[in-house]
Amino acid sequence: GTSRDIGAFELGATPPQNGDYLSKGNGVWSSENSWDVYNLADEYWKNAFIAPTSSNNVVIAVNDTIVINSAADADSLVLSKGSKLEITNNSTLTIDDD
Repeated sequence: GTSRDIGAFELGATPPQNGDYLSKGNGVWSSENSWDVYNLADEYWKNAFIAPTSSNNVVIAVNDTIVINSAADADSLVLSKGSKLEITNNSTLTIDDD
């Protein structure tokens, strides 16, 4: 696991929750390689094994660009300073917000 700057969470004064996703560079939403996931048991960010789903809070980290090129879901989404979210033609992002 790795320790990460989680300014987006700290900005809202909310610590990361188990299963929260944080981008780890420029990438595609549907690729697990674009994400770290928070593991509450050891309080570290670890490589994700799947892309975010409607049950996950998602943060796109400072200066990262994430591209959505198919249907994507999240429970919530935070765009950090300088980050970008690009949604290509015929693609969707659904925010569940439960």
